[in-house]
Amino acid sequence: MHERRREPDPDAGGRRSRRGLLESRHANRSYAVLSFELQRVGAEAIGSKALAMLDLHDPALDWVRLAEGMGVHALRAETGEELSNAFEACMQEKAPHLIEAVCSG
Repeated sequence: MHERRREPDPDAGGRRSRRGLLESRHANRSYAVLSFELQRVGAEAIGSKALAMLDLHDPALDWVRLAEGMGVHALRAETGEELSNAFEACMQEKAPHLIEAVCSG
């Protein structure tokens, strides 16, 4: 029996075509939706181990370095002004970009 192999897309994510793509990651460093659900169901005594499972700080994903490792230009924004400036800068170039918008919980 022969195995069928899927050939990788040579234009993965538009990186090679110089298309003007913009990807945004809203990094709140936690599974905030799960914290909300715990509150919603009335969970009161949440232990430190359970809370640690909802935290994504250790280690924090570095979306900028991940993107750059794949040849995609990336910026990090920690304020509204930085996000606006990053967006404007990305719109000036016909190339794929990623903006990591760091959100405080």
